[in-house]
Amino acid sequence: TDQSRSTIIASQKNKDYLPYSNMIAYKLLALLALLHGHNLGVKAGAVRGSVVSKEKKAKKIERTDNKNRKLKHSSSSTEKILVAEIDDEHDDYESLDGFVYMIFDGSDEFDLSYDLQNMPTKCKESECYMAVRKGTCSKLKSDKLHKSSKELWVEDGDTGFSTAKNGKAAGTIFGLESGYGHDDNECEMMVIYGPEDASSDEEIEVIGCGQLIPEGETADSACGSRSGSKK
Repeated sequence: TDQSRSTIIASQKNKDYLPYSNMIAYKLLALLALLHGHNLGVKAGAVRGSVVSKEKKAKKIERTDNKNRKLKHSSSSTEKILVAEIDDEHDDYESLDGFVYMIFDGSDEFDLSYDLQNMPTKCKESECYMAVRKGTCSKLKSDKLHKSSKELWVEDGDTGFSTAKNGKAAGTIFGLESGYGHDDNECEMMVIYGPEDASSDEEIEVIGCGQLIPEGETADSACGSRSGSKK
């Protein structure tokens, strides 16, 4: 009948439409999933960034705490520091300058820190070294301040150091002992030795010198009449 034929045609149209509509639905679902996944990725990235930021902040705080602990240690009541401002004592190195620090911590043992510029270039440890001597920078006495170790204030000894090709030298020599404590070295002369000429291997001579002054004081206040002139 005509009615039956219409029903069959309508049914066929529905069958043709369903796959098409399902395809659209699948595409929409896929698009929503993609958008949802992208948002999740952004949120995850933000979370990771937040975690990294917190980790960096924690490390920064830890470094600050360590620095503060070091500063507290350096200002401890048992630690005493002598500072020598080094000037040139040789015509070959008229621009030589810098600082040397003797750091004592409640005993005769000390660390020796140095920061020097315009030194002989590429100086070897056997050529450049430091020594504490009596006298003045312009008139040093022959004796050096040591009685515990004959290898301390000597050429190719415990206080030798090297320089870079630009003439700079910086570092710390730990655990030295001369048999003399902080008070014995106070106001004495810190002497820098090096080759006579930067371009030769000639005799090692005095090329720099400075008076050892307690940290935070002046030569006048610490050494009085001996300021700049140890007698």
